[in-house]
Amino acid sequence: MARKLDRSGRSRRSTRLELAAVEIVGALLSPEIVASAANATLPEQSEQDYGILPGLNLRDEIPRYFRVASAHWERRTSVQTAEADAARVFVLEILKDCFGFDSIEKTEPVEISNRLFPIGHASKNGRVPIAIAPPTPEDRSKPGIDEAIEMFGSETRKRSATQVLQEFLNAEENSLWGIATDGGVLRLMRDNASLTRPAWVEFDLEKIFSDGLYPDFAALWLLVHASRFGSADGPPSDCSLERWRERGRQEGSAAREKLRQGVEAALIELGSGFIENPANKSLRDALRGGSLSRHAYFEELLRFVYRLIFLFAAEDRGLLHTPKTKEDIQKTYRRGYSVGRLRERCTNAGSLDRHYDAWEGLRVLFRALANGEASLGLAALGGLFSDSNLSILNDARITNRRLLKSVWHL
Repeated sequence: MARKLDRSGRSRRSTRLELAAVEIVGALLSPEIVASAANATLPEQSEQDYGILPGLNLRDEIPRYFRVASAHWERRTSVQTAEADAARVFVLEILKDCFGFDSIEKTEPVEISNRLFPIGHASKNGRVPIAIAPPTPEDRSKPGIDEAIEMFGSETRKRSATQVLQEFLNAEENSLWGIATDGGVLRLMRDNASLTRPAWVEFDLEKIFSDGLYPDFAALWLLVHASRFGSADGPPSDCSLERWRERGRQEGSAAREKLRQGVEAALIELGSGFIENPANKSLRDALRGGSLSRHAYFEELLRFVYRLIFLFAAEDRGLLHTPKTKEDIQKTYRRGYSVGRLRERCTNAGSLDRHYDAWEGLRVLFRALANGEASLGLAALGGLFSDSNLSILNDARITNRRLLKSVWHL
């Protein structure tokens, strides 16, 4: 369990990333790494690592910087200055006063391989590029960070702050991480030329300061503080962000290997459990007679495992129900039908009996997901949950002992 700072400075426990103003796009940093960084439980997250003076601690300093940044936000929203200038001034002030960027310089457009990159600002001797866009004039709800404009363009091509920063990071060997923002949204970005999809960690500054979301600000501060980008004279890869990213990659590889082993063990448990059950004579006869091949049986078991893995992930992330689903309906689902119940039961030896209630409950859940069930707040998903995808096992039976052991392996 990780330690998380609440607004008063007290610690609270959390195992999930529950930050309304933080979004992870692509594979830049894993959700586990972002959550750990937000909880200040990663290596290189001591007071000394962040340049905090002796005798002070993160629990005291981050709330202080939150108050300073909030004051800058209030001033930005109250002064009668041009929107573009207000955004630029606000960003430079909070980066300097709250995030340790004591040296941010305006930069001239950089030319690399006959391509022009008018980033605008940089810190740490140019190592950390900072693209600051004006908010979109036509629609304040749409981030100016994605608006293609001339100030970031090259020749006749317009680019957004996000585009110009990403292209620059991909082209410039001396810069690995950077920041793109319009004052309302801030994105932490990295060279990702090898990736085919966008990747960044996004912070909704407007939501953070308008709604007073201290935990989200703490995550922002712990991830984007100047100390995370390394020293100005070191190699770009010598920084906390890069080491955290690599740690996430290694942990992801280990998790995938562990899942592979769990899937294999679960398949053996399920395959044996269905075959041995006295109620499944037709299944055994089909395998013996050749009307059901071993490969077809294996594929059916694998689809069943996929259903469980899908539901584990969807429930953990709260994706099965829309935000408008009534709480009493969600409570009915959690108490009577969720796979989370099976995860709890599989650790209790007393539940590993020869009854069939766990399997029957899953059959009800699968039908609800295939066709939709308003009483449980479930939409019709079809696809993986359609009856045709589990035609062999639909009418079979498996004991709690075998089924819950397979859940434990997963």
